[in-house]
Amino acid sequence: MTMTLVAPTECRDTPSVARWIERHLASNGAIRRVNFVDVRQSMANGGGPACLRLRVQCDPADVDPRFLVDEARLDRIAEIIGSTWPSEISSADIQSPTLVADIERARSALLEALELRELD
Repeated sequence: MTMTLVAPTECRDTPSVARWIERHLASNGAIRRVNFVDVRQSMANGGGPACLRLRVQCDPADVDPRFLVDEARLDRIAEIIGSTWPSEISSADIQSPTLVADIERARSALLEALELRELD
């Protein structure tokens, strides 16, 4: 299985980003390939939901099972977000150490549930 980074073509066209990607690929890290995708039309239309039209075709047998979801996994993610993510964030809270700690705990809980602890 080869891990592939899917990135907008602007990443290839921006010299500093392209150099970073090349250095990363040359470092023998987890990502072995980059697939550049033209999303200019979606972004020109405002991005957001329009960008979700991007489809990457792959064989599920080639995908790390931790990145595949079913109803139970989606329910678990929703449960974690509902129980750990702040229901409201005011602009005054943005730099609050408490908010930062709450978000870090929520992220850790999600990574644990998704068996992606190495990203924590």
